[in-house]
Amino acid sequence: QNHYSLDEIIEFLNGEQEKQQTIDFIKFSREWIASTTIKGAPNYTTAINALVRFIGKEELDINLITLDFLESFKAFLNKEREIRT
Repeated sequence: QNHYSLDEIIEFLNGEQEKQQTIDFIKFSREWIASTTIKGAPNYTTAINALVRFIGKEELDINLITLDFLESFKAFLNKEREIRT
């Protein structure tokens, strides 16, 4: 027989809720770029801006980044480059 306190149950439920929260890759990346001191930060900004053009919005659930997604993004970048040249 289990004897959990109300506090233990609430703590467990809060933990489960946190697991279900999604990470917005675009937001995370922009915050990281803003706080980093590496020289290549502008290159990361360029890449994130291209990603935003590809998906058409400023939000991207990290769980949606799959191999197929990345291959489609690569094709999008190649097409953009062809149009520019």
